[in-house]
Amino acid sequence: MKRNIAATLGGWSARHRTAAILGWLLFVVLATVLGGAAGQVTMADHEQGTGQSARAEQIIAEAGVDDPDHETVLLWGAAADSPEMRRAVADVRANVRATGAITDMRPDLVSKDGRHVIVQFTLRESGKPLPAIRDAVEKAEDANLRVTR
Repeated sequence: MKRNIAATLGGWSARHRTAAILGWLLFVVLATVLGGAAGQVTMADHEQGTGQSARAEQIIAEAGVDDPDHETVLLWGAAADSPEMRRAVADVRANVRATGAITDMRPDLVSKDGRHVIVQFTLRESGKPLPAIRDAVEKAEDANLRVTR
């Protein structure tokens, strides 16, 4: 009876374990290196959508309009109109402004229950949030309030 290829390879692998294991490891390493060298191509925003929204994204991309990075800071732990919360919000706004890394501050948003305040601003440069911004926000946190970025 003739054996199929899987049985033949299985028998060879059982008799030559070391060579089979090293061969598979070499294959995995080679595939990883070649896959990494090939790189990755990502689709632009206008290539992901369909219809009019995709067309709008394409027009914006072709016009070179830049969408700046926005940051949001959430403060909670006291009533929005409490002195602690007002002080913390003012501190966040002042500390962030003092970094010189923002272009604008939007009006604060207060939750319906009055226990959460959102401070929003736009970073001057796109990319990762600046350590100066993180430090400015952390300075505003006090023992009774929580600040999340």
